[in-house]
Amino acid sequence: MIKKLRYKFIAVTMSGISLIFLLILLVINIFMTMSSRAQGFELLDRVANSPSSVPAVPDKPLPQEKREPFDIHHDDNYMDFLRVFSIDYDQDGNIISVNFNEDSGLSDETVNELGKKVLELYDSPEKDRGLVSSRYLYQVKKDSDGTNIYFLDYTMEHSMIYRLFKLCLIAGIIGIFVLAILVWFLSGWMIEPVERAFEKQKQFIADASHELKTPLTIITTNAEILTGKLENDKWLLNILEQTKRMNHLVRDFLDLARLDNAQKQQDMEQFDLSHAVCGCALSFESIAFESHKSYQMDISDHLLYTGNEQEIKQLVTILLDNAFKYCDPEGIVSIKLTGKGEHRILSVYNTGKGISSEDQKHIFERFYRSDNSRSRETGGYGLGLAIAASITEKHKGQIKVKSDEESYTQITVIL
Repeated sequence: MIKKLRYKFIAVTMSGISLIFLLILLVINIFMTMSSRAQGFELLDRVANSPSSVPAVPDKPLPQEKREPFDIHHDDNYMDFLRVFSIDYDQDGNIISVNFNEDSGLSDETVNELGKKVLELYDSPEKDRGLVSSRYLYQVKKDSDGTNIYFLDYTMEHSMIYRLFKLCLIAGIIGIFVLAILVWFLSGWMIEPVERAFEKQKQFIADASHELKTPLTIITTNAEILTGKLENDKWLLNILEQTKRMNHLVRDFLDLARLDNAQKQQDMEQFDLSHAVCGCALSFESIAFESHKSYQMDISDHLLYTGNEQEIKQLVTILLDNAFKYCDPEGIVSIKLTGKGEHRILSVYNTGKGISSEDQKHIFERFYRSDNSRSRETGGYGLGLAIAASITEKHKGQIKVKSDEESYTQITVIL
């Protein structure tokens, strides 16, 4: 239980740190993208509103020496203008001119294709700018003479943002790894007082149970001797009844103390699980007959299992005892054992009031009882299912409860 608590603390802490890191990384990436695009659109806007140094000549290619389309002012970044190019259309959508710098590595065909894509995207003045082909920012300027589309090669900014993202991601992963190691050691330090308290509690329960066992045995023996002399004495009968309940409680405490022992994998050997379960199940036939309840058994033959046979028998007994206690009058109790690959599935079902969804979350906790009034009637202390859960955990299995909260309860153990 302490280990689970520690692992849960580490998982929650690291999940929180990882989530915060991812959010920060996402915010940085979005901010950088928006900032770089804003700068790109600002440059395009400045170019689009500046006078062109190349006159438009319809239906004639421009000479190579006039391929540089824009005036370059001394206060502008020359490398930015190397990345800017444009295409001009007349009112009928025919290309008037294609303008780009020869050093940019572009071609007329590339610019024409980009122009077609932008015209497909452009459908209103509100959508006069954007990103096309994942690497080119564009801005559309439309007037009475036709349409001008200005482009900016966004590859440099995109590459810079990607490198920054990658660098932050690598640094974050390294940081998270270092924090994980730190959290691991801190969790051990934080859990240590809880572990000490839990160990002291277990030791106290074990010691107290052993100390109580002897006086209870003496009281029970003396009361039984006196009943031979004082027959039907109600005071003696009350003493015997209460000592019987106390003996049952002490036995449960000793079982829990034994299961909490660090030597969890001792006495594990292969045995016939079908035979063991069948033996336990048959012992409840008399209880079913006396309580007028329908009892059904469906146990597959020759299923082998490696574990502690006595503890598995105790598990089956606890589940059946619980089922008969909380089954409605003249109801149904059934036990089923099947094999599925390497797993063994044990299921105990009973009709009755059922268990609420809230109680199902706590039903395997120690001293928890879903119905206090019924538990008093049956003499339960809320330890039976806790012992069953401890046995299942020791055998690295799973135990779960299913109920419609109204008419039935089914507890399934997967070993």
